[in-house]
Amino acid sequence: MYSKVNKKEEKELQFTYLGKPYVKVFDESIKKITIEDGYIYAKNDRMFDKWYKEECVRVFSERIRMRIVDFDNIPKFSLRIRNMKTRWGVNNITKKIITLNSELLKKDPVLIDYVIVHELCHFYEANHSDRFWYQVSLRYPDYKQARKRLRG
Repeated sequence: MYSKVNKKEEKELQFTYLGKPYVKVFDESIKKITIEDGYIYAKNDRMFDKWYKEECVRVFSERIRMRIVDFDNIPKFSLRIRNMKTRWGVNNITKKIITLNSELLKKDPVLIDYVIVHELCHFYEANHSDRFWYQVSLRYPDYKQARKRLRG
């Protein structure tokens, strides 16, 4: 369908999406992002970046909908997405804004779920007290393993 790339280019174009490795392939004739056989095909970087931002919104919103059913009395909140250097997520409980790191899209969905559960639990406990971790453990029993994987 599309021309393949050599090994040097392939290394430069490696990309992880939802925990799986892919290689980005750019071709000016492409009209829509296509993912197949370990490749993500896009017209150019601009098209890829636009798709990436849209995927963050789609995937994170979907994962939040799946995980929020485990919670009672969560206030209506806004979701923001941005690239952060030192955090996977932040919950501004005063402004009711959860911000997720756009780099999370590269992680396995179960790790995305952990970060979402972690941030939602901050609506119950604003700090990282034992009570907070208890809330997390009720909704994500393997949270310690997920934390290790995110750090590694």
